[in-house]
Amino acid sequence: MKPERWRLFVAVPVADTVKAAIARLVEGTDIAREFKCPGAEKIHLTVRFFGGVPARQVPDLQARLTEVCHRFAPFKLRAEGLGQFGRRILWVGLRGDLDSLHQLASEVATQTAGFGGHTEERAFAPHITIGRRSGRLPQHGALAGLIDHHRATVFGAWSVERLELIRSVPAPHGATYSRLAEMPLAARACA
Repeated sequence: MKPERWRLFVAVPVADTVKAAIARLVEGTDIAREFKCPGAEKIHLTVRFFGGVPARQVPDLQARLTEVCHRFAPFKLRAEGLGQFGRRILWVGLRGDLDSLHQLASEVATQTAGFGGHTEERAFAPHITIGRRSGRLPQHGALAGLIDHHRATVFGAWSVERLELIRSVPAPHGATYSRLAEMPLAARACA
């Protein structure tokens, strides 16, 4: 019998005020006509997607993530601007202490390399995915103008104080997420 595998990712939670600002943009434009957009409650910043992880390995994965988080102090991020990866992904950009975010993502990747079936082939590019286009959704010409208009829009700032280990269960109308663990960034900031 094959072990049960859970589809997991680790994420930086995004402040509710930032999620609300992003949701207002989506609701106030035609973005949802072209992209499948998550509800505000699902907006997050993915640090690493693991794919399928055997359920019995989840405590070990959480322990590794906790060790990494203990070496990092909280830091600030700001959600700003719109952009697109190819035709498929619409995102909100990030500003602020990106060095700390890159270091955290790198350390997470290094310390959790043996977990999950997913291997990321691209370098970590800090962003918040707000829409995915499937082949079924039409492409309208107004998107380029919308992205250009919101290139410098600020959606808000927040303090990154923890990572969350999330289980994603695919469903026909979008995956359901459940938070398995929270790991606080516990190092003291230098004065």
